Order: sequence, then structure tokens, then C-alpha cells
Amino acid sequence: MGKAINVFMFCVAIMMYCIFIPNSDLQAEELKFSCSAQIMETFGSDFLKRFTEKTGIDVSVNTSASEAAVFRMMNGYSHVAGSMKGLRHNKPQGQYIEIPFCKDNLAVIGNVGIGVNNLSEQDLQKIFTRSVTNWKEVGGADQKITVVVPGRDTAAYQNFREQVMKGEKIVHDFMAAQSSDVIDAVRTMQGSVSFITQGAVVANKGAVKKIRINSYSPKDTEYPYFQTMYFITKKEHGNAVEKLINFYRNEDGRKIMENYSMIPISE
Repeated sequence: MGKAINVFMFCVAIMMYCIFIPNSDLQAEELKFSCSAQIMETFGSDFLKRFTEKTGIDVSVNTSASEAAVFRMMNGYSHVAGSMKGLRHNKPQGQYIEIPFCKDNLAVIGNVGIGVNNLSEQDLQKIFTRSVTNWKEVGGADQKITVVVPGRDTAAYQNFREQVMKGEKIVHDFMAAQSSDVIDAVRTMQGSVSFITQGAVVANKGAVKKIRINSYSPKDTEYPYFQTMYFITKKEHGNAVEKLINFYRNEDGRKIMENYSMIPISE
């Protein structure tokens, strides 16, 4: 009797392990994709729907900040991550690969009523440190500036602080949970300003105003701020992940990127 009970308890323990511990050998034809909110806002679910129709592979998506998406992939909760930042130098070497597939400019966006179409980089730094607090100080309407930012753990926030602020602290009035949420915030909040990948702005045409920086539009090749989109996955990642990567990088994916004035990366 004691031996039978022990065998039964062992089987229960194995079952519990399978339920609660992330499984590295996920179903081959069910692709789990942890994805940056900026990438999802730009490409959207329609693109993944087309992928499923073409390949027969169902994709379940978890949308989050880039860092969280990579964390989920590394801990077995997804097969692949879509990230706006590459692998950090302190990640385990040799186990994972990063595959760049698109470059897109980091657009500064404003509410349509701000009365400003162009800012210098110095103006931008003053706005996001709160040295300037009214749009009339930079040639716009007599209106309070409301600074909206995505969460600190998002790639958009980190890239903006590195490229625009040169490491200076950003002072904000409102922080959105995800990068993609700033579009709705800026659309509805008078006097507001923020930043996001410009492809997401194109996808939400007319919702907000894109602001030129040093007279350059986010669509111009001379525009100073950009982000790179990556797939990050295990070095041995399986057929379903390979198909997803190729789908983004083939003619279908390239056309979407070019329609949004983004730059496809094929190699």
C-alpha cells in the first residue's frame, strides 16, 4: 500500500510541475509572441492574422515593454520577443540571438492645438526638463505644456533619454503604462507633448501632430532620433519562430514598413 501511495504522489508531483513551471518545449504550431507595445501599435494584429492565414500557425501575443517581453521569452513564457532594444551586454552569451528587422524614427508628438510645428533640440530638452512650461515660449499658443511619457522601463523612454536628453532627467506631468498609450493621452489632453515610434503615429493618422526637430520631419533620413526593432529568441528557436521572422522580413512585411516610412532591414 505504501509503495502504491508513493507512486501516486510522484505522478501528482510531475503533473504539478508541468502545470506551474514554464515549459521550454512549447507546442510547435502554437507560437507565443511577447511583443513591445510600440511594435504592436505599428504592425497590429492584422499582420499576425495574415501570418496565421498563410502558415496555419496560431499566434498568441502578450504586449508589454520591450524589457518585459525579452524577460518573458528568456523564462520560457514565449518563443520569441519583439523588442525596441537589442540584447544587453550582461545577458547570457551564446544562448540567444537578436535579429534586427526594421528601423524607425522616434517621433515627437503634440496635441493638434499647440500651435508648434518645429522645435530645436534645445527647445525639446527645455520642455522635457520643465525649464519651459508654456508653448508661447517656443513660438506656439499661450497654453500650458503637459509632458506625457511612457513608462521608464519602455524602450521609447530609454531611447529618448539617451538620444534626446543626453542622460538628463525627464520631468513629466503624466506617465502612461505603455508606449502606445501616449497617442491617446496626447490626442485628448490639451497642450500635451510626448514621443513614440513614428510608424505608430502613421497608423493613427490625424490623432496627433508630428513635430519637426531642427526642421526635419520624422520621415526624413536626416532626422536625428531613431529606434531599431528586433526579434530576440533562443539560438535554437524552431520552425515556427523562423517562419514569423521571415514573414516580417519578406515582401508583405517590407511593404507595410515602407508604407509607414519605416526602413526594413533584410540582413
